[in-house]
Parts: sequence; C-alpha cells; structure tokens
Amino acid sequence: MKKITSLLFATALTLSITACSNTWHGAKQDSRNALQATERGMEKAGNATENAWDKTKNAVKRGAEKTADATENAWDKTTSATENAWDKTKAATKHGWDKTKEAVTGK
Repeated sequence: MKKITSLLFATALTLSITACSNTWHGAKQDSRNALQATERGMEKAGNATENAWDKTKNAVKRGAEKTADATENAWDKTTSATENAWDKTKAATKHGWDKTKEAVTGK
C-alpha cells in the first residue's frame, strides 16, 4: 500500500510539475504574443500619426498658397483702384484749375 501511495504521490507530483511547466511556457507564449500585438499596434499608430502629419502639412501648404493668391489678388485690385482714383483726382484738379484760370483770365 505504501508503494502504491508513494507511486501515486510521485505521479501526481510529476503531473503537477509538468502542468506548471506547461502553464509557464503558455504564459511566456502569451506574453510574447501580447508584445508582438503591442509592437504591431505601435507601428500602426506611428504610421497613422505620420499620415496625419503629412495631410496636415499639405493642408497648411494649400491654405497658405490660397491665402497668398487672395492677398496678391486683393493687392492688385487695391493698386488698380488707387491708380484709377489718382487719375480721376488729377483730371478733376486739372479741370478745376482750368475753370479757375478761365474765370480769372476770361480765356
């Protein structure tokens, strides 16, 4: 009976050690899998961040170009309007002087 008990105890101990070993290997494998999944997630996040940064840079560049175009267009219109107003002012001033001269000299 002692032999059977000892044999059963040894078998139970061997099985529990084997189970612990299998559990330990499984835990290590699970940790490796989790690490690889984390690395993939970090890579995807890095790619998404880089893609978002590229889109942001392009959008800012397009916005700056549109602003520059609009500013240049506004400048051209302002310059044209100022020149036109100046020409009208000069013409009106000349006309006024001519009328004054005519009134004074009678010619």
